[in-house]
Amino acid sequence: MNHLPEDIKFAQWNANGISHHKYELIDFLSSEKVDICAISETFLKPEMKFTIPGYRVYRLDRTSGAKGGVAIIVKRNINIQLLNCISLKTIEAIGVTAQTSTGPLTFISVYHPGGNNSQPCFSHDILKLVKIKHKFIICGDLNARHKAWNCESNNWAGKVLFDLMIRDTFSVCHPETPTHFPSDHNRRPSTIDIIVTNIPHILSTPIAPTQLSSDHLPVITVIQNMNHQTVPQNKIFDYSRANWPLFRKTVSNQINLNSLHHSSLKNPVQIDELINSLTETIKEAQELSVPKIIPGHYNIKMPDIIKSLIRIKNSYRRKWQRNRSDQFSKFMMNALIELIQKKLATVRNDSWNKTLEAISQDGKSSNKLWKLVKTIKKPPSSIPPLQAGNQLLLSPHEKCAALKTQFESAHNLTFDSLSRHERMLNKEKTEAIFFTRNTSTLRLPSKCANIGDTEIPWNKSIKYLGITLDPRLTFQKHIEDRLQKSEKMLRSLYGFINRKAKLNTRNKILIYTSIIRPVLTYASPVWTDCAATHKNYPKPASVA
Repeated sequence: MNHLPEDIKFAQWNANGISHHKYELIDFLSSEKVDICAISETFLKPEMKFTIPGYRVYRLDRTSGAKGGVAIIVKRNINIQLLNCISLKTIEAIGVTAQTSTGPLTFISVYHPGGNNSQPCFSHDILKLVKIKHKFIICGDLNARHKAWNCESNNWAGKVLFDLMIRDTFSVCHPETPTHFPSDHNRRPSTIDIIVTNIPHILSTPIAPTQLSSDHLPVITVIQNMNHQTVPQNKIFDYSRANWPLFRKTVSNQINLNSLHHSSLKNPVQIDELINSLTETIKEAQELSVPKIIPGHYNIKMPDIIKSLIRIKNSYRRKWQRNRSDQFSKFMMNALIELIQKKLATVRNDSWNKTLEAISQDGKSSNKLWKLVKTIKKPPSSIPPLQAGNQLLLSPHEKCAALKTQFESAHNLTFDSLSRHERMLNKEKTEAIFFTRNTSTLRLPSKCANIGDTEIPWNKSIKYLGITLDPRLTFQKHIEDRLQKSEKMLRSLYGFINRKAKLNTRNKILIYTSIIRPVLTYASPVWTDCAATHKNYPKPASVA
């Protein structure tokens, strides 16, 4: 379904567990150019991470019980605001409000569990959802069957929704073909993935293409003549693709070294002017020679062979939907779904192999793998704007001025209170240790070390260049610290290297050798000189 730039294209889909269909969904969103997608039955839990490149994912996970959960996926360049928590009795719902050329438009992704039998609760939730003052689109799996939207029969939820539609000011939009095909061929297909809206006149006729792997088909709809407001996306310089010869040529052409003489600089104003000129020259050369990219769009490219398998799978699915007694088409469809998932897992592991091996072979970026794992385990938190008094500092100029003032005041306070000799050594960060194997107090120093009038007491252990030193140089404290840190690291990465993790064994070993083992073996020569009792600590448990 094609749509013009001034249209909004949205989709809805009951994923029946979205984690296993992530890469199919990514390909679907990209190929269909979907702006907003509502997902029901995500089966996600709060501790599970789920992201889509180029989109923002808003979720409401079911915390008690299995299955359930709703999400709404929005393109990053769309100006939206997340709705406050919608308190409902039985329907799960999450929504966003997009700013459009004709005013705000609210999208709400909903799921009504089929096992619910409370008609008053269902009626209460529907009435609460449709009381939005401006334009709204409520879409998802409501498990409400009615002949008015091409179902074979009515159920109580369909009757309640139809009666409310007759009395209220909203409409129910639906595709002309069924959206749910139960695996049991004795059960009839039905249309339960529907749209409840107060703007049916500007919606195209919803279609349900035979795509994605679920017992529900996705539903695609276009909102016509309603352009959404976009937000500018931040771009960063990609120095890995920089044209350095062009950079050097640009700088060289604009700087005449023969005309620069230190003797010509008479005052600070001339120095500042020269610095500003050099800065502008470097910035101009950077703009010409270094391309910009939008960060955070890492994605695994789906091979053409898998796309061909998906098309074949969809063709068998259409045959089975037309003739529910065609068991061969159903068998081929399920077999292809399993094959596609295995090949996608292989592609994912191959991509991990290339990424991790490239990092491991790069000696200059020893901490890149740790940053990658940290990003995957915990998404980066947004940094709030700087604040000076009651004023928020938003522009770079305001931030620089505030930081300059703060640093100047801090350093002036320090330098004004100390003499020249006291500035040479930071007494607060100075530690002292006396190395000896004697245990007699007569042979230990009786006085503390002094810096000016300040006494520096003797410590039982100090840390120098990452090595914990003790007075007798037994390195017991260092070994204990290494074991504790490696055990902590092992626990933090457990989700990646345990037996049930999606990474293959080779990648698990690579993570261990690149992150955990360096922590454990830091300053490993000390193990050769330590006591035998220090070498008999319990070994970390095997999780891979």
